This record gives sequence, C-alpha cells and structure tokens, in this order.
Amino acid sequence: MKLPIWATVFIGGLVGGAVGGMLSDLLLLPLFVHRTPESLSHHWMLVVLLSGVGQIAITAGVLLLLLPPLSDVHVGFGTTFTAVLAGNAVSVGGTLLLLHATVRDNLAAGAGVGLMPAFGLFSLLLSVLGIVVTATMIGSADGSGGSGGGRLDMYGGQGYLDEVRKNER
Repeated sequence: MKLPIWATVFIGGLVGGAVGGMLSDLLLLPLFVHRTPESLSHHWMLVVLLSGVGQIAITAGVLLLLLPPLSDVHVGFGTTFTAVLAGNAVSVGGTLLLLHATVRDNLAAGAGVGLMPAFGLFSLLLSVLGIVVTATMIGSADGSGGSGGGRLDMYGGQGYLDEVRKNER
C-alpha cells in the first residue's frame, strides 16, 4: 500500500496521541516522580514535560513502524522524533498564541467577542499545519529515494556527506 506521507503521519498521530499519553503517564512518571499524588501536584511542570516527551517518543515509534509498510519511507527514530517534536511544537505553540490573543481580545472588547468563534477553526488549521511540518521533515529525510535525499537523517548526515563527496570528484 502506498499512502502519502501525510496520511501515515495522521494515522500515526491518532494512534500515538491516544495511546502515547496514557503510556507515558503510566511508565515514565513513576520513574522520575514519587508515587504520591502530592508530589505530582508539586511538580506539575515536570509531569507535563515528561508526558509530552513520552507521547512524542511513542508517536515517533508508531510512525517508525507504520512508515515503511504504508508509505514506503525508511527513516530513523531520531528523524521521526524530531519531526513529531517540530509538528507538535507548531500545533501547541500556535494554539497557545491563539489562546493568548483570544483572552487578550476578550478582555479588551468585553465578554466573549472577537476571536473566540474562530478559535476552533484556527486550532484545526494549526493541527493540519503540524501534520504538514512533520510529513515534510520525514519526506525530506527519506534515504530510500524519497523527495529530499536524506539531508535531515539523524545518522550523522551520511546522505549529505556522500552527496558532497560525489560533487567534489
């Protein structure tokens, strides 16, 4: 089956997002934080960061398993992790900026006018943009004859070095 990379990223994001958050909370948090609820509430930022990194790692692992059979793309774990991290950063960062602008606009205009009706649409568009960023990074890092030639591969840039060496001859 030859799906486009963005479709595989979407499927991997659904599976990794649903399962990844729960698994990272169950597996990572007890390793780094004591098991009492009081310690979790005192270290809420650590809980959020560990859950986010765990979810990104699990989503990257799911993509690593899904990309070869569904899209015929072969990349390493570092590439998928970096691509998922960048895609999530675009989506989450943009949503936080949008939320900040919405709250500021609502405070200035008074009681719920302004950006609030469009908040859902903009959040959806930011999610699509995150998928596009992830798919573009993975597509440009594909070392098996994909669109980019392996320049973003996380194995020391071997594809790029081979290309430079070939051009020097």
